[in-house]
Formats: sequence, structure tokens, C-alpha cells
Amino acid sequence: MKRIIVSIGLLVFSFTFSQEAEIKAVSKSAESENWAEVKQNVEKASALVEANKSKIDPELLADYYYAKGMAEIKDNNISAASQSFSELSVYDSQITYSIKNKDTKEKLFFTDKSEAEKTMSSGNFSSIKESSASNRYSDKVRGILSSKYSEIVNKALADSNAKNFESSGINFETAFNISKSLNMKDEKLNYYAALMYFNAGKYTNSNPIFESLINSKYTGVTDEYELLEKATGKKSIVNKQDADLYGKMADQYTVTKKQTESLEKEIYQNASNSFEKSNQVDKSIELVKKYLSSHSTDKEMNELLANLYIRSGKTDEYLKFAENLIASDPTNDVNYFNMGVLLSKIPGKEDEAVKSYDKAISLNPKNFAAYLNAAIALMAKERPIMEQLKNVGKDQAKETKLRNERKDVIGKAIPYLEKALETVKEGDDSKALISKTLKDCYKIVGNTAKANELK
Repeated sequence: MKRIIVSIGLLVFSFTFSQEAEIKAVSKSAESENWAEVKQNVEKASALVEANKSKIDPELLADYYYAKGMAEIKDNNISAASQSFSELSVYDSQITYSIKNKDTKEKLFFTDKSEAEKTMSSGNFSSIKESSASNRYSDKVRGILSSKYSEIVNKALADSNAKNFESSGINFETAFNISKSLNMKDEKLNYYAALMYFNAGKYTNSNPIFESLINSKYTGVTDEYELLEKATGKKSIVNKQDADLYGKMADQYTVTKKQTESLEKEIYQNASNSFEKSNQVDKSIELVKKYLSSHSTDKEMNELLANLYIRSGKTDEYLKFAENLIASDPTNDVNYFNMGVLLSKIPGKEDEAVKSYDKAISLNPKNFAAYLNAAIALMAKERPIMEQLKNVGKDQAKETKLRNERKDVIGKAIPYLEKALETVKEGDDSKALISKTLKDCYKIVGNTAKANELK
């Protein structure tokens, strides 16, 4: 919750009174443990609550979400309950910052102090008042959810191992919501949920989670403690509490504090893939650019951006990007390869594409894809010749000229096909097709001996 507004104006006051009656009906039903009635009252009040959270007293919202979550627990709907209790933690377990408009007497509530400060500086407001979290429901919720937490995490892992990715995503997301409700927010569970949804092809679920992780600047970096048992040499990872305990037994154990590796790049890569898969290429490009704004020399992410430009058909934008990339890293063969890919897609630019592939090959003689693409770019020039041959009629001289032009084009492609066949990895499905294409090319130029050497 970013901001909650409570006004003493007559119209707002009467609206709040009406609103409170519907919400209080939910909590009153919960007090008598009439869960069927709670569900009915939630249905009546839910639209009102979701549309007007900023105008509802936080304590009243806490009552509402506690009652709603309890009714969902009674229905064994742990996923829904985890979301309700996650909302509850916002209103029950966080510090609130409030300011009052000195002119209108309107009171504003925030859970983000920086937003309170920003609003205060924009008008005639009182100084910020800090209120401690009420925590009226924390112990109750902790008792209910603690036993469910490990069960849900284990189910998420089991679903993942069984490749039931959507179910795994739901359970990881539920576990994340539970962790928030227990005031032990674990964003890694949220990341796992996004990955599982992505693997299941549920991009409408994975996209907002990935974006939320990026906006919150989550990197996955945490402290971890490695324990070395001196007598056996055995190593293990322990929590901080155990690390402190073993640290007092220095004659038997060595404790080393380390930091886990950052997941930032991986998150951006997966987020980009997720948005691209859901046909939001512009968003995908935007995310990669955002990462590169603080990691400009990352070759892998620069190459990802290049491929996104190519796949999205934004050739002009990519051309500028590729030229800048080559200028900044002129020894990277992939940069020239990507430029060749772009140029090969532009009619009449085949020779320029081949020059870029040649440069990539000079920097990396084992660049199989550059050999193959150069051959394809050259052989593309055969198509218009074949169209003319279809309509040459009885003009023998013109037919001879066209056939010689075709041989010349194919002849230039052959050396690249030979190198592609030489550098292709064993087991690559394209090997048989390259071999057949090369054999046909040998026949076209009249090199029967070479053609017979190939199957």
C-alpha cells in the first residue's frame, strides 16, 4: 500500500460510513466463525474494497483480509489465503507514515516514507508522524501458515521435478505470499514461480513477476556461511545462527562468510525471453537496454539485443546499434556475424552481408554459422537468374549467358559450403542437408568427381 487517504469532508465521510458497514459485516461474521457468511459478505464487499483501498482505514482493511483469508483456509484454498494474508501483512505488520493537510485537514497514510516526504514537500502538510505496526493478527497468521509453508515449497519442488510447471508456479507463488505473511519475504520463491510459469508457457503469469523482480532491484545476492569441519574436511552451508555457534569452536570448525552469486543478469534474460514469447518484443528490447545501461560491456546481453532487433524487423535501429557495437568491440566475430544477418535480409545487400561474414570468419575460423550464412546469402542471387531462365524462350545466347551467371554464383558459394560441412558439429541435423546442397552445387558447376564423393 503506497497511500491511504482519509478525509473529513462530508461526502467522503458518508461514503466511508457506508463502506465500513459492508466491511465490518465480513469481520463480524468471522468473529462468530460463520465462514459461509464471511464468503457471502466478501463477495458483496470485494469490489468496493479493491476499488477504494486508498480511502479505507488500514485497520479495517486488516480485519477484512484476515477474515477473508480465514474463510479461504477453511475451504483449504491455500493459494487464495496466502494472497489475502499477504495483503493483510501490508496493513497489519508495517510501519505507517502519516501527514495532514493543514488547509483541508485531510490525512494521508503511507507505508513508504520516501513517498510521504515527497508528498509533504509538495503542499502545506504537517510533519511526518510514524506509527508502529499494530500486529494484531501476526501471531495468529504465523500459527496458521507456518505448518503450510514447508508443505507448499516441497510440493512446488515435486511438481517441478515432475515437469508439472504450471502447478509448480502456483505453489511457488503461494509459498512466496506465505513468506510475506510471515514477515520473512523470500523473493527467490517469486523468481522460481516466474520460471515455472514461463516453462509452462503461462506468460501472462510470468511477465508481471519478472517485471516486479526487476523493479524491486532483486539480485538474489545473500550472505551464506560455509562450515568446514577440520577433522574430516567436510564442508556444508549453515545459517547465521549456527555459524555464530560454530564460530565459537574455532579449534574444530572454520566458518567462512560468502555472498551468493547475483541472479540479476539471469532474471533480465528470462524476463526478455518471456515478453518476447508473448509477442511483446518492444518490452523485451526495453528490458535488455535497461540492463545494458549499467552493464554496457556485457557481450552476451549485447548479442541478445542484436538478435531481438533482427527478429523484430527493426533493421534501421539495429543497423545503428550494430555499427556502434562493432566500433566498441572490433575483435568480436559475433558482432560482424549479426551485421551480416541484418544485411542479408535487405534485397541487394547480399555482397555486403558476405563481407561481414568474411570478417567474422577471419576473427573466428570455426564460426560454422558464418560459413553457412555466407553461402545462403550468395545462393540467394541464384533465384532471379532462375526466374529469367524460365522465360528465356528460344534465345540460346541469353540462356547460355544466364547459365554461366548461375554457375558463377554457385561457384562462389561452394567454398563456404565446404567449410560449413567441415565445421558443423557431429550430430547436427543440418549436416545431411548441407552435404546434399553441396553435392547439387558441384553438379551445377560440372564438378562430377566432387559430387560423387558425397553421399
